[in-house]
Amino acid sequence: AGALLFVAAAASLPLWVRALGVGLRFRVTFLAWIAWLSSFAVVDGLHLEQITLLVVFFMAASMAALARGRLVVAAVLLAMATVKPHLVVLVVAFLLVWTMGDWRSRRGFAIAFGCVMAALLASSELVLPGWFQFWRQAAQAFVGYHRPSLLQSVFGRTGAMVVAGGAIALCGMMFWRFRKEPCGSRPFNYALVVALALTMLCLPTAAGANYNQAILLPAAVWLFTPGRSLAKGGLARLMWVMAVNTLAWEWILALPVSFAAFALQHRFEREATWFVAGPELVTFLFPLALALFLLCVAPQVLRSRVGRAPS
Repeated sequence: AGALLFVAAAASLPLWVRALGVGLRFRVTFLAWIAWLSSFAVVDGLHLEQITLLVVFFMAASMAALARGRLVVAAVLLAMATVKPHLVVLVVAFLLVWTMGDWRSRRGFAIAFGCVMAALLASSELVLPGWFQFWRQAAQAFVGYHRPSLLQSVFGRTGAMVVAGGAIALCGMMFWRFRKEPCGSRPFNYALVVALALTMLCLPTAAGANYNQAILLPAAVWLFTPGRSLAKGGLARLMWVMAVNTLAWEWILALPVSFAAFALQHRFEREATWFVAGPELVTFLFPLALALFLLCVAPQVLRSRVGRAPS
């Protein structure tokens, strides 16, 4: 299982680079690949053998297929990523809204996704009758015994519900506004990154399950490519620097943990030391800094969309 997850993680980066349509030289891609595989999220996922890394791969493969116009393949791969539905629900919502922007040419994606999901749900019911009730009970228990979300850690339970509700509503409006954008365009990629960042902020385990931050891989790639060009000074530039620094320090502080885990075979169960807490603290901060940067550059993205002639 560990070898499969490692291969999935390794393949995810070039797939996301292709999906986002960013041109990276081989040397830059190689360095990014090394940084990705030694990041705290990947190390944590490999250490715990978490299928989150497989979900990241399926999402990356799906988006890469979508960028090449293979709608049915993209839909099948995205449906496979729903093995952890809470990680992909906003991405699925965005892409289904996106299909409405040009239903005639994109309907294959929505139809294929619906058919594959129906087949998966039906086969699950055949294998384990009444599974949905069991899943619902497990999901309720999951929320109950895990740590609160990042939003709840910052705003409290009531405040987090208000902020999350407002953010999801704004996301829905943005998805509709960008529904006609081609895959790989600046607004499309921005909406995709926003969906992933908001997912990370709202996850009930966001402040504890560090491996879930692997879903922010495309956000990190975007941050250093189109995101860098959007940081044109002022508050946007400050937020970009903050996001980049938290991401960099997350990786720097994770290096000794990675070395201890894999080279020295050290086990970290129930270890509450600064050696472990350092990268975890920065991991907590990165999604927040990323979200602030996304808010700062939202007017630029919207203006660039408005300034173009309608398709």
